[in-house]
Amino acid sequence: MDQTEQSSLLNKPESPTLSHYSPNSKPFALYSSLPYYSTAILYCIIFTSSIYFSNIWFVVWIIFGLLPVLDFLIPQDWLNPTKQQEKDLEDRIAFKIPLYLTVMCDWLLFLYAIKRLYTAPQFDAIDWVGHVFAVSISSAINFMTAHELFHKQDFAGKFVGCVSMIKSFYMHFYIEHLYGHHRNVGTPKDPATSRFNESFYQFLPRTVIGTWKSAWNYEKRRLLEIESLSTHWSPQNRMLWFAASYAAMPVACYLYGGITGLLVLFISGTVSFIYLEGINYIEHYGLERKQIGVDLWEKVDIRHSWNAPHRMTNYFLFKLQRHSDHHENSYKPYQTLCSYDQSPQLPNGYALCVMVIFYPKLWFSVMNPIVDYYKKGIKPDPKVLSQGKKAMWNYTFFMFGFFGLMTFIQFTRVSNLPFNLTNLRAMLN
Repeated sequence: MDQTEQSSLLNKPESPTLSHYSPNSKPFALYSSLPYYSTAILYCIIFTSSIYFSNIWFVVWIIFGLLPVLDFLIPQDWLNPTKQQEKDLEDRIAFKIPLYLTVMCDWLLFLYAIKRLYTAPQFDAIDWVGHVFAVSISSAINFMTAHELFHKQDFAGKFVGCVSMIKSFYMHFYIEHLYGHHRNVGTPKDPATSRFNESFYQFLPRTVIGTWKSAWNYEKRRLLEIESLSTHWSPQNRMLWFAASYAAMPVACYLYGGITGLLVLFISGTVSFIYLEGINYIEHYGLERKQIGVDLWEKVDIRHSWNAPHRMTNYFLFKLQRHSDHHENSYKPYQTLCSYDQSPQLPNGYALCVMVIFYPKLWFSVMNPIVDYYKKGIKPDPKVLSQGKKAMWNYTFFMFGFFGLMTFIQFTRVSNLPFNLTNLRAMLN
């Protein structure tokens, strides 16, 4: 296929070529909700590691070390539902249960970690950092769950999805994401679209401040223009309620766990929304919609988001990696989202990419050549994708080893085995 044919293919989003379907009417890979309990299983491992083995670092190793490796080893997720299967799947309660279960487990872990660290007989820095880090990543994963819930029409989903973000001080994300990001994605008006050659450290303050301002402006406009109120300083202003909750949450955590509760809240909340914005950074990096008039851009389609077919991360993030279809059909439940051949594809899954963005030089060296291909309307050279994968994998091996080492250190500290570090120090002395 020459470049002209490739360009023609990429510029026909209205009739996408689907990856593939199953010959079965009800394939297990589409109809089973069991894989989406992966996050709930992870929480079981978290509690078991902490309560019985006093080694929360094992879970951190799973998330940052093992998960990217599993994405590489397990066959990729390219199966799409047919239109009939979509209708059959969209209202199944079995796919909603993992979402609510994940939210519940996230809050249980938050409360458990505060109580454990608050009542510990003595301060243990390694255990303390491990638990706070685990809570932070849990809250970050909860953002993806909340995102899936508040995108739907039912009140319960919207309410739970919005309120679950209170401990990250980011409930306003609900407003900006639905009424700002989905309308303005890929344009200079969107604070959540990362620009070409913009590092994550440049993007982060812009999107955090811009998200709050955008949410406030949308709420103000809703009250003055749609609700026809005389002022936006009204009890109906959701942003005021969100701000009040941000003030109330530290008080509640202090009453529950003292200074420890405050530290866990502020650290985990900050880290979690940093990771949320890291995902936002990845999802649209360098992809732009063409401006066709004054304050007017082409319609959002499947070319304006980055996707990844990596199976395990798809299970953990409820198919967030099928992001192009989500933006084109924002109310579709996660179990019905599709992959399209024309959509931009990342060289690795979100689980690995969200770590690489903290190293801009590596990120740019991998992603900028791929973005250039898509900007020209042609598919990237397989060699470029392969080089990007290899560059990122060097970093994966480092993370795999580092968090594996932390797991081993904590294991030896709390065990009674001969190679226990405490025993080793005693022998050396």
